[in-house]
Amino acid sequence: MQAVLARRDRLGPVAFIGEGRSDRYGALYADVVFAKKHLVDICRADGVTFHSWETFDDVRTGLESLNGIPERVGPERCPGWTRP
Repeated sequence: MQAVLARRDRLGPVAFIGEGRSDRYGALYADVVFAKKHLVDICRADGVTFHSWETFDDVRTGLESLNGIPERVGPERCPGWTRP
């Protein structure tokens, strides 16, 4: 999550590509999410819109087909998460 927020602050919209449980909070705060394996179920449970992917060609094609960058899907602050 912090990596996504830091990149957005510095560089703008973030596309997040992941597949596992450790990717949950990064996906929650990204502008565009590409998910596979366990992250698909997590995104569905959290209400995160995502694009499925198997190869990085799928990600490239997905990014090229976007009509603009969607707004991030997550809340302003992650419940239960605080920055020191």
